[in-house]
Amino acid sequence: MAFARGRTGCHTECGRRPVNQDAVLAVRLSDGRELVAVADGMGGHSAGEVASQRALETVWTRLKAGLDLSGAVAAANAELHSLAAANPAWSGMGTTLVALLRAGSSYEIANVGDSRAYRITEESVGQITTDHSFVAEAMREARLATDEIVSSRWRNALTRALGTEADVAVDVFGPFDARERHAVLLCTDGLHRSVSDEVLKQHVARADDPWAAAQALTAEAYRNGSSDNISAAVVLFGDEEPPRQRVDAPIVLAQPKSSRRRRRSRHVRRTELQLAVTIVLLILVVMVLMRVW
Repeated sequence: MAFARGRTGCHTECGRRPVNQDAVLAVRLSDGRELVAVADGMGGHSAGEVASQRALETVWTRLKAGLDLSGAVAAANAELHSLAAANPAWSGMGTTLVALLRAGSSYEIANVGDSRAYRITEESVGQITTDHSFVAEAMREARLATDEIVSSRWRNALTRALGTEADVAVDVFGPFDARERHAVLLCTDGLHRSVSDEVLKQHVARADDPWAAAQALTAEAYRNGSSDNISAAVVLFGDEEPPRQRVDAPIVLAQPKSSRRRRRSRHVRRTELQLAVTIVLLILVVMVLMRVW
């Protein structure tokens, strides 16, 4: 694993969807703690975008105000639920969230939904978090056979998310030792549903830096046919080099715009250029004809 170019790298993209409802955040707080988080919004175009972005912002601001990680995530749930209640256009919106908070020589992880955290070394990979989904809970409780789970109309349903209810249970894992040499991957289901655990490990172990690892993982998920937005954050531990970003300034707070809008913008520019060339050619033809006459 490479540790030389910084400790955290993130990447998010629309993938095959026209709009990106995922969001990622990496920031160092003024008290020295480091927050990295990934969210996967839901509830329609604008609602999903609002939910994921607002959840990350709320966790960040509530940590700065003195709450612990569990309390900050619970506050994000309350914020989203209130927004949805006050705005009919956002009714039913919600988001998954997985967040890592490092404080000194240890860190903890919180999650709600099916975005995941993995612990990765050169020898092993293991899921830290527990999915809050119909499939995961049915498998844990052995309530249904595998073929029944796959064919169920509820196979993609979440059993827990931020914003959908007034209160939510937040799972918190840790504390873990930040001095041990390893990496943590935070990702949305657009990635982990399309990439095996072994391939996750290979990309993180082979990458030159965490940014390269995050980008390689999202590209791998896309190549494997992921039909969802794809987001990843890779955090390296065991390296005591201080972070290079300014205190309380996010190195990522990203939610790229619609790929459809980017394609449309390029198409508009191309059309305008073609129209301009056509007009110039017509003017030249008219000038030649006038001279002939």
